[in-house]
Amino acid sequence: MIGLFRAGYRLAYDTIIYQDYFLSLVLSAVSHFSLQMMIMIPACLANEEAKHVAQILPDLIPRHESDLKLQFEKEFRHQKYLSLWNIYFFDRSLIIASNGALLTYGILFGTIGKGC
Repeated sequence: MIGLFRAGYRLAYDTIIYQDYFLSLVLSAVSHFSLQMMIMIPACLANEEAKHVAQILPDLIPRHESDLKLQFEKEFRHQKYLSLWNIYFFDRSLIIASNGALLTYGILFGTIGKGC
């Protein structure tokens, strides 16, 4: 995210950008953004599927298999999801929030830099 922020900030607030430097910044921003999305999107999809399986699987077990159903419920009671240091679980809103935070900090630093 730092690389994406740096490239976006330079593109937005540098006054003189040569064509080669502009192209390298754009490619850097695209590569950092795609790397971030390649990490976050599969994690979000895996968490959504894990929640879906935890909800659906106990209903698919036949009624006469009560011990198996109890074992599944005991296992799925402990929610095991991909998270950020066990603080925040990956979901779709995290993708939007992280990009919004980068945009907000870029605008903030740009305004502070212009005032000095």
